[in-house]
Amino acid sequence: MGLKIVIIALLSAPVFAQDSTYVRHFKDKLSVQMFALNTYNRFNVYYINENLRVDIIPNQKTTLNIGMQYDIASFSFGFAPSFFARNRDNQDSKILSFSTVVYPGRFMQVMEFYYQKGMSLVNETPYVSTYLPQFRSIKIGGSTSFLFNRHFSYRAVSLQNAKQLRSQGSFSPGIFYYYTSLDGRKDPSLGSRSNFLDVAAEMAYYYNWVIAKDFLLASGTSIGAGVSWADDGDDSYTASLYKASFMLAPGYNSERWFGGAQFRIHAGGHESKSTVEISDTIGYVTAFIGYRFDAPPFLERQKYRIKNKLKI
Repeated sequence: MGLKIVIIALLSAPVFAQDSTYVRHFKDKLSVQMFALNTYNRFNVYYINENLRVDIIPNQKTTLNIGMQYDIASFSFGFAPSFFARNRDNQDSKILSFSTVVYPGRFMQVMEFYYQKGMSLVNETPYVSTYLPQFRSIKIGGSTSFLFNRHFSYRAVSLQNAKQLRSQGSFSPGIFYYYTSLDGRKDPSLGSRSNFLDVAAEMAYYYNWVIAKDFLLASGTSIGAGVSWADDGDDSYTASLYKASFMLAPGYNSERWFGGAQFRIHAGGHESKSTVEISDTIGYVTAFIGYRFDAPPFLERQKYRIKNKLKI
């Protein structure tokens, strides 16, 4: 019963009209895109008593991703193929990512997963770099946010199933929540694991600038604060958390074809009375191209069957 209530809430939430003065939605289209993505999750650890600062840097890779969107839901999956030049000498490191976004009305629900294996410990002064092939990180979480301006479409930023017709911006409050694990148990020089649970409230502002009929420049920024619970095996503590992000995304969006680029960075830090302080930065650089297909009949039937069954 609980799951049914959630599904009804998502599918019956108020949505924009398909064609309006400000936003056009391609409701009966299945949008598919392919994109190359450089993603890295870099950590900085500061040992206060020793005055030692160490960077934990993943052996970065370029991933090939496939994304799809139909109606209010989208998802993408990425892996690191060897035919990319920068992936041919990565010392058995791995990276895997998955994300899904749901847009019920003016809400936006994001869920993400990142797995990275093979990292370097870098001390800048003096410079020392040690590669740990079995050191890995997992980050899983997401955010829930609300867009105040009903004439603004965040879906148009990804250029999949919506098109911004007139320039608009919107404030967007939300909640940010992520679990992060730094796992060195399989590496003899480390032998331990640290876990972090971050929860923060944030305020964001996004703006879609319609440059020409089929060209868009989207941007956004956010700031937030919250609490982090940490467990590094030997010690557990609660820390204050702060975060900030920035996004810039130029794009082309026609009736069938769409494409563009997106640059995003998320930075956060933990401040506590502990002897260790940790900051965390995730960066994204992507270029993509996509095409909108007429949704296959079986997909349309399933959509209406679900809505009829739930009486919405």
